[in-house]
Amino acid sequence: MDSSHLPSPAALWRRLVLCLAAPLLLAACSSLPARMAPAPGEPQALIPASALGRIAAVSLPADQPSGFRLLPDGGQAFDTRMQLIDRAERSLDAQYYYIGHDDSGLAFLRALTQAAARGVRVRLLVDDLATDAIEPMLRHMEAQAGMEVRVFNPFCCGRTSVVGRFGSGAADLRRLNHRMHNKLLLADGALAVAGGRNMGDEYFARNMHSEFVDMDALMAGAIVPQLASVFARYWDSPPAWPLGQLPWDGKIGDSGEPAAPEPPSALDALGQTAPGLEFAAGRLTLTGGSAYAFADPPGKVLNKDLDHLHANSVTTQVRGAMWTARQEVVVSSPYLIPREMGMELIRGLAQQGVKMSILTNSMAANDSIFVHTGYARYRPEMLRHGVDLYELSPARSGRPTRSPMGMVPSMSIGRLHAKNLVIDRQTTFIGSMNLDPRSADKNTELGVLVDSPALAAQMLKVLDMNKRTGAYKLRLDAQGSIEWLATVDGKETVFTSEPETTPLMWLQNIFLSPLVPESLL
Repeated sequence: MDSSHLPSPAALWRRLVLCLAAPLLLAACSSLPARMAPAPGEPQALIPASALGRIAAVSLPADQPSGFRLLPDGGQAFDTRMQLIDRAERSLDAQYYYIGHDDSGLAFLRALTQAAARGVRVRLLVDDLATDAIEPMLRHMEAQAGMEVRVFNPFCCGRTSVVGRFGSGAADLRRLNHRMHNKLLLADGALAVAGGRNMGDEYFARNMHSEFVDMDALMAGAIVPQLASVFARYWDSPPAWPLGQLPWDGKIGDSGEPAAPEPPSALDALGQTAPGLEFAAGRLTLTGGSAYAFADPPGKVLNKDLDHLHANSVTTQVRGAMWTARQEVVVSSPYLIPREMGMELIRGLAQQGVKMSILTNSMAANDSIFVHTGYARYRPEMLRHGVDLYELSPARSGRPTRSPMGMVPSMSIGRLHAKNLVIDRQTTFIGSMNLDPRSADKNTELGVLVDSPALAAQMLKVLDMNKRTGAYKLRLDAQGSIEWLATVDGKETVFTSEPETTPLMWLQNIFLSPLVPESLL
């Protein structure tokens, strides 16, 4: 695996299968040690006297319970997180699926460590699937006063290598195939960031080769205690293990000095000022609305009481919200495998006269050919039911980059990662959930539904820009075959086969994808 690029959940599953095919499988497998239940944590309490508490109070729109600022720009999204960490005075809670061993991930971890050193209570919960590269630093952090580190659904042993981790977990595949996909940062109980971004360079426009088109939001007001309760529920759950209770015979220590990020853009796609300037001025520009946060039960990874879990899952609640639509549903989902339940929703909305528009990854932009194959079989029927279907172009949605020596200009590969939807230009979903089997059945997810026409208009503006400037529009020709439309040099161009693909992609699609059942995607 290229360490600079985070695989999709499906790609990580393939990595698991390949590792388990190694000779190490011949060795005896181990299990987790007995877990010593730690003392229960406490949700972050709002600290009005803190600087962030004061900023949240004065920034909240009048007569609105919560305030939101969308973060479509990667540089601004990273700076917002750093501002929260650097300005926190009492508490920081962070929950992430993935933290990269790269400049962004290491800067994030170092900033948390520095916050603990100045007296801030720091709690970090990270899914254990891809912690092998950062575990030496996590162990170093755990030893610092005021710092607690827990890993979610951990591997039992062999933790110093990828093959060791997966090989030793061969007997526990059913559990290990379930992961915590949530992304959340809380500061002083006053402000939060939640949405689609993990902590890695490709999420913040810092990777030369790959860039995720993503979205999350800065949040204040009544929504923050709800998110704090979600974090507390996960922090205290049985799958969240104190890192020190897991065996380790590797090195412990810092991982070097991460490169400083470039200053964020002065304005983002919505014309919003860089967050650092607003934090410095003591007031944020927030859009008001009412909202509620919800998450899958942490026990979803333990395969217990599945009927209850599915009835209360993020996927079920989002689908329920979509069924309330009367005019329009606009969706952004990087991994889109609707299955029969999703197609029933699409057919039902079409019969009710609800217009649906979906943006997802093209074959060339998708980081899993298996997921693309699972999605592609549903395209013709979606189009026949009137769905406006768009697929992101990796070339058109990328950005100009240069080699480390600054000599060779090129383009990064753009990939969709934003998981959002807008219902009737009124209700906006911001979260970590994809419309695919893995989000529905395997991973835990986190989401926020916001009732605010103004926020919905902002989200629609960003999604429309992504469609117009970086995506293909799909349609069926007279024979029922798919065509891809794009405006190239001011002219509409029609493609009759998957655009921007390579022969290797086609070979993988033809020979490998049929071997992976839809339930594993």
